[in-house]
Amino acid sequence: MFSEGIWRNWGRDTFIALRGLLLLTGRFDDARHLLLTYGSCLRHGLIPNLLAGPRYNARDAIWFWLYSLSQYTQLAPNGCGILSENIQGKPLHSIIKAAINTHLNGLSFREYNAGYQLDRVMSDEGFNNKIGVDSKTGFVFGGNRWNCGTWMDKMGSSENAGNKGHPGSPRDGSAVELIGLSRATIHWLIQMIEKGFYPFNEQKQILQDWLTKIDENFEKQFWIDENNNQSQYVNRRNIYKDTVNSSLQYTDYQFRPNFLIAAVIVSLD
Repeated sequence: MFSEGIWRNWGRDTFIALRGLLLLTGRFDDARHLLLTYGSCLRHGLIPNLLAGPRYNARDAIWFWLYSLSQYTQLAPNGCGILSENIQGKPLHSIIKAAINTHLNGLSFREYNAGYQLDRVMSDEGFNNKIGVDSKTGFVFGGNRWNCGTWMDKMGSSENAGNKGHPGSPRDGSAVELIGLSRATIHWLIQMIEKGFYPFNEQKQILQDWLTKIDENFEKQFWIDENNNQSQYVNRRNIYKDTVNSSLQYTDYQFRPNFLIAAVIVSLD
């Protein structure tokens, strides 16, 4: 289904795969074209989940895109030069800054053309989106229980089963892999400022403070140690939470594979 029609171009899936399929295999021109094309579509601080339309209903695609950009600058010949390339009259580094600032300032928006004609199974509340950064922890957050803004995005569609409009995995709040991706991105941008490729020195201290908050709070907020009794929903210990501050609460404490994404990204950082 992902190979034809409107389903051919997915932001999240493209940039999850880009490092392995294009960068590590030396297909740098293909990677560059994808990075620039999706960057030209930035809106609401996000890149499209579905390029046809487009639909801005994935809050993780932007972080996989930014992480892929960081990897391109490290692996491609003269890779840092991509940050100065112009897209629709703007250098790419200005588009990156816009995405970062939108998250720092926070944004609530409703999907364009929301309704049955856009998504036949989503509830009305599901078309409402928000993104932001927690001022205490530095964790990016967003979404609500009626939409699915990360890669575990199966939306219930059966009236007979009673799950129509109910995401199987809403994962609102702060998702563990997005904390790993955002941390790696912040660290990379600080390096790009120091090397002169990201010309926003005034943002350096803001990024450094953001990075420090994540480092100070990640283990405290995500790790469930063997003595943890802070919630009625703790049923397994010595694991990392899947989310923090989800509206359904119990989903924070589920043992799921997403922490492995954060672990791999941090190890490569």
